[in-house]
Amino acid sequence: MKETLKHIIALIKCRLNHVQTNGFCYFGRKVNIYNHGRILLHRNVVIRSYCDIFSSKDATLSIGEGCDIGNRARIAAGKSVTLGNYVLTGPNVTIIDYNHSYSNPDIPIMHQGNTPVELMKITIGDGTWIGANSVIVGKVNIGRNCVIGANSVVTKDIPDYCVAVGNPIRIIKRYDHKKKEWITVGR
Repeated sequence: MKETLKHIIALIKCRLNHVQTNGFCYFGRKVNIYNHGRILLHRNVVIRSYCDIFSSKDATLSIGEGCDIGNRARIAAGKSVTLGNYVLTGPNVTIIDYNHSYSNPDIPIMHQGNTPVELMKITIGDGTWIGANSVIVGKVNIGRNCVIGANSVVTKDIPDYCVAVGNPIRIIKRYDHKKKEWITVGR
């Protein structure tokens, strides 16, 4: 009964915020949704407590089936953010497809706007795990079944089946399907 009530509350929150959903989802305490574009939550999405979910005008934010978004995460779409199915994020993860412009040093950065959003898009493949406190920003494609280590800063693409860590991000392991084993990459 308690789980059914949680799902009903999540569906009501989706409707009130014009969020499209095609199945049950769960929201933790104090999840903030700012929807000025399009937000789509697929079946069985879990958004844990104190998360902020943003979608700008003409933007699309899609969170795939079975995703689990950790506490205090911030996901913001200026143009397009897509999380595949069964993506797992740790707490305090930030995923933002835009950045502040800084072209004129005589004007405060906060008054210079954002980078052109038509250039930006974030895609995270099915089954990927994003470690705690990681930041993904700009135009980034992270492949399927990857691990992004805790505290990483991702500003470039990561291929399928990789383990990547650090600031700046670097790949430390790749899965070799022929050998059926993880291969350490340049140490």
